[in-house]
Amino acid sequence: MRNPEMMRALAEHYYGLAETPSTLMDIDSAEPEDRPSTKFYHVAFSSMHRSLYDTIFDACTPATMFRLGQVGKLSYTALKDYMKRTFDIDKHFARFFTDPSSFRLLQAETNSVVSGSSALQFLNRQIYPGSDLDLYVDRSEAARVCDWILTSGDPCQPYEFSPRQDQQDNLDDAWEEFVRGAEARIRRLSTYGMRDAASARGLYQVNRVLEVLSFVSPDLENDQHRKVQVIITDIHPLMSILTFHSTVVMNAITHKAAYSLFPKATFEEKVALFTAIRETKHENALQKYIDRGWKLVKFITPEVQQNPHSSLRYGRRWVSDNKSWVLPLDTTGLGRDDDNFAHGSFNMYCNMKDMMPEMSFTSIKDPELKNSYVLNLEMGAKVKAYIKLCKEVYDELKGDIIEYNILRWNETCRNLCKCNAYDHYPMHCQILECPAFKSMMSWCAVLRLLEKDEYLKLLV
Repeated sequence: MRNPEMMRALAEHYYGLAETPSTLMDIDSAEPEDRPSTKFYHVAFSSMHRSLYDTIFDACTPATMFRLGQVGKLSYTALKDYMKRTFDIDKHFARFFTDPSSFRLLQAETNSVVSGSSALQFLNRQIYPGSDLDLYVDRSEAARVCDWILTSGDPCQPYEFSPRQDQQDNLDDAWEEFVRGAEARIRRLSTYGMRDAASARGLYQVNRVLEVLSFVSPDLENDQHRKVQVIITDIHPLMSILTFHSTVVMNAITHKAAYSLFPKATFEEKVALFTAIRETKHENALQKYIDRGWKLVKFITPEVQQNPHSSLRYGRRWVSDNKSWVLPLDTTGLGRDDDNFAHGSFNMYCNMKDMMPEMSFTSIKDPELKNSYVLNLEMGAKVKAYIKLCKEVYDELKGDIIEYNILRWNETCRNLCKCNAYDHYPMHCQILECPAFKSMMSWCAVLRLLEKDEYLKLLV
């Protein structure tokens, strides 16, 4: 956020904001004596009164905060200073780790994602005493992450493995037990396929979660324990996030950015939409957020669905679309600037069995691909057909080329896709008529084979 253009881009990315002006207002040029409101502006946002504008911004929702930053140069400078100090990711992680920068480097190298209440606290500018840090990591990187927590998390007050009643007391034994059972569980779960939050559950009834390993360290200053949970998945962490009990905790922190999938509902309206499996334990988990001021909503009314400005509407979504809040983080020294999490997508639809909202998505994982993907059904159908076609046509699958195309198509589908997975019209017929797919075929020769009858079956 080094200039007004970056601030405006960030504000525009926060769904629900009024149209931001092309230039900052000229209130700064007005003399303070002209009117009382101008005098207050010059006092409140002066660099001499940091504690005053901190108090003002602390009381604002994010949207109001960004609007104030657009009033003039003084408020813009004040907001930039406030955000630099308030959204300090190193300070946030310092509650758990002695060297937050080293942890963020670990995130960048392992694609691990912080989610749950920790991500909510960061974006909401609040601290919930005694809360854990939930770290989602692919099983291929889990051993490295666990080792880092034990050896580097806090050398002064080292973390120790804290087993559940059904786990071995020793981490090495618990790990061996996990490895033996993980392969069997993975074989029982198909990787490809269109599945929703109600039908693709792993252990703990969270999508593709294979194991949870907990580590605790004494917090002598606050006379309590700090707890880090390593949540091991075999598919992209977004899959697990989309199956949380409600939208209030559908937030994430990667090495590059902090994300909120439903910021308007979460931070502006203080609404939590219930999207999980209908179980008592989820209702109990939600109670603590109700106690913190959120209102629980279980249905999307027709009025809300028909309102184009509604924060909660059924339809196709992308992690980095204009309904999300993406807060960039400083990536200096992390060695990478890309973020696979930003390319995820999903659908929110109405489950006709109980008329309650659910998330649906397609999971993509292949040995030839470096990354796994969670995509909305329309995008996922195109990608699956493409991968199947490549395997049918080529002797050797070139994963780097496939992944390059997936990322390129992501933007194409966001802008042009007209498919609807919930239409009665067959998806394979929709794909061939879709403007996005036609655009994809125009520069990817192998896709044009799908127009031939012998390859058409790959779309079904």
